[in-house]
Amino acid sequence: MGAYMFKINVLNLFKQKINPVSVEMFEHNGRKYIKRMPVQAKNDIVYLESKPLNGSTKAETALYDSFNKKIAYNNYDVYNLLGEIYGTYMHSLPNRRHQGLGEILRLASIIEMKENDSYKMNIFSLPEAIKFHHKYGFRPNVEKDSDIIEILKMLESQNYEDSFSTQAKDLLDDIYNNGCLDASIRHKLNGILDNYIKSHRIIAGSKLFGEGVDMVLTKNDVQSNANFYNKLFAKHKIDYKV
Repeated sequence: MGAYMFKINVLNLFKQKINPVSVEMFEHNGRKYIKRMPVQAKNDIVYLESKPLNGSTKAETALYDSFNKKIAYNNYDVYNLLGEIYGTYMHSLPNRRHQGLGEILRLASIIEMKENDSYKMNIFSLPEAIKFHHKYGFRPNVEKDSDIIEILKMLESQNYEDSFSTQAKDLLDDIYNNGCLDASIRHKLNGILDNYIKSHRIIAGSKLFGEGVDMVLTKNDVQSNANFYNKLFAKHKIDYKV
């Protein structure tokens, strides 16, 4: 019994906890960034901050451990006049994965969207990360005609499931019969992909998604998922609500 209690106490020493911390922003060239602040990861306290990088549009949100070592980061471009953010690369150290760091970075991007009144955030997701981004509200946003045709043909020919194959065939028939690919086709395809992502495991090398897929999170999406995000803010001891 004594040895068991000692083991529990030792483990608890490493599960550091903090009280909720308010978010403070600083401004640079007309854009707001997150001042360094402690946040709760799975087993320890990490430090979050965002800052502009070299170049007029480039920025980074990063997480640091207690030794000030960068353990995860999210690079992106910001276009204030368009009200858009383009995520370019998210990464965490291999030994720090599955500890909530990606979730914290995603929450930070939502804070920056709201504080800067950004209209939407665009990303290009690798196949193995599609489910992760989808979990936090991102939706497929395939816009190129050639990509749309390729995905529809793949869905139709591979017989992923009767429902997806049928929907793809119907859209292809619409395109060929009408001789054009309009906004309604794009909307319907992205809806099909959204449902596919919800119900399937997607891995690296996915034939359907190839090298990856464009995804988007809009201002309206953030508001629609407000309760979900707010619970996650509380989980990571971030005193913030959308």
